[in-house]
Amino acid sequence: MVAVPFVSVEEYLAREEVAETRHEYINGEVRMMSGGTAHHSRLLISVGSALHTGLAEASCEGFSSETRVRNPRGNYFYPDVSVACDPIFTDNQTTLLNPALVVEVLSPSTESYDRGVKFDEYATIPSLTEIVFVSQDLVRIERYTRSGSGWLLEVFLAGDEFTAAGVALRVDDLYRRVRQAP
Repeated sequence: MVAVPFVSVEEYLAREEVAETRHEYINGEVRMMSGGTAHHSRLLISVGSALHTGLAEASCEGFSSETRVRNPRGNYFYPDVSVACDPIFTDNQTTLLNPALVVEVLSPSTESYDRGVKFDEYATIPSLTEIVFVSQDLVRIERYTRSGSGWLLEVFLAGDEFTAAGVALRVDDLYRRVRQAP
């Protein structure tokens, strides 16, 4: 077994400023972000665009996967899409501290990480009220909403409508350009 060297938060942030690829940071371990497929990109754009349009008149705003999020444990992530109301950033405006919604488009290589470690880490953010997982292999969206000390799951399939960050979304619209295998 190979030992993974511990990296301080300061070292991680310094590296990220000059890195050509993005990395997430969890408890001293740095994890390189993998590239996505065309389906992943299409879904990310569809969800982000729909939220951006729906939030146009609201005090909330959406952010792309370029915006880093920090949780209270001091760990850093790059959700595919995030929404914050009256966003609070670190002093250098690179890290969002108060997302209300995070969206992850699930990839076969990262799905267990997104559903496990990332979900648990996101759940520690007090402002976060919704976590949405978008499947790229099936027409399926899962929305977790904070309820007391736990999370409630709702599943949305083709033909369904739902809200995220107060924006009405149609599953069919989000998957319009994504062709699913028969």
